[in-house]
Amino acid sequence: MITPSDLTYDITCLGEKKYLTAVTPIYHYIDGQRTDTVTGYRYLISLEKFGFRKLGVRILGKQLIQLQGNGYPLVEFDNLELRLYEKQGKSFVTAKATNIRLADANGKA
Repeated sequence: MITPSDLTYDITCLGEKKYLTAVTPIYHYIDGQRTDTVTGYRYLISLEKFGFRKLGVRILGKQLIQLQGNGYPLVEFDNLELRLYEKQGKSFVTAKATNIRLADANGKA
């Protein structure tokens, strides 16, 4: 039987403008306990098309972009994948990519 995690979604549904609002580390866990090892970063983006609701995009490896100064830069992702998953009867979207880069004022990298 197909499950929600088997499906992928068209990333164009996110719209053109993705604003980077936060960057947080992703830690490695062993037996449910967090270690000090950082395995990647979650880039929290605000989506204009969805009334600026947010989506976290996971990228493994070193931190690729840092927020600087005031405002939120427009960004784009390489190999962005969206997936749906269920937890306690509710549906959620998860996202991962291989790279993040600054975009121009139109949202294009």
